[in-house]
Amino acid sequence: MMQTIVDMVTACAIVLAGIITACGAIAAAKFGLGAWRKEMHGKAKFEIARESVRLAYESRHRFESARSVVFPSEAADRKRSPSEEEGERKLRDEQFARMRRMDNLATTLIRMREVVWESQVLFGHQIACKLQELNTQYGKVFQKLSSAIIAYYDLKIKVDFKDLPLSGTDMKKFKEIEAIVYFMPDDKSPGAPMYSGTDDFSDKIEQLTKKWVEVFDKVIRNDQR
Repeated sequence: MMQTIVDMVTACAIVLAGIITACGAIAAAKFGLGAWRKEMHGKAKFEIARESVRLAYESRHRFESARSVVFPSEAADRKRSPSEEEGERKLRDEQFARMRRMDNLATTLIRMREVVWESQVLFGHQIACKLQELNTQYGKVFQKLSSAIIAYYDLKIKVDFKDLPLSGTDMKKFKEIEAIVYFMPDDKSPGAPMYSGTDDFSDKIEQLTKKWVEVFDKVIRNDQR
């Protein structure tokens, strides 16, 4: 009888130990899964933040590239009209090359728009709204540059080769468009930041870049992981 009671107590102790062990394992698993999820979420936030900042600097570079010196080889595959004079051909080649560079810029801006959607999931509505507002401004600046490139070369060809006269008002407008099309590097200031420009359009791009980067600054510096 005593042996039976001992055996029962031993069996209960074994079962209880098993239950405690199982509960501990489940708790540990839940804790480990929670920690893993938190780590993965933090990593995803960091990666999208880093990619976003990289895209901002890439877009700044592509804006500057679209406004910088182009090379004849970039327009080698443009279909030319037999009636084009040498000077007109050079201008149309330059316009073609700039618009091709604008295509590269458009690809970067599309990726930045995708970042807005990803940020909605990872960072929430507030940050996504900030990015959406900046993304809209990027789109407007892109359209302004694209329109300026088309208008500038079309007008210059008409003036230089079609004998189209320009009034004082038209000439002022032409100069304004020209200032958008051509990047003016700040070469006069020793130690000036890369991509620093002396024109208003460059300043606009620089401000957009700064505001976009500031959205992710804390994440990049590991303050919110």
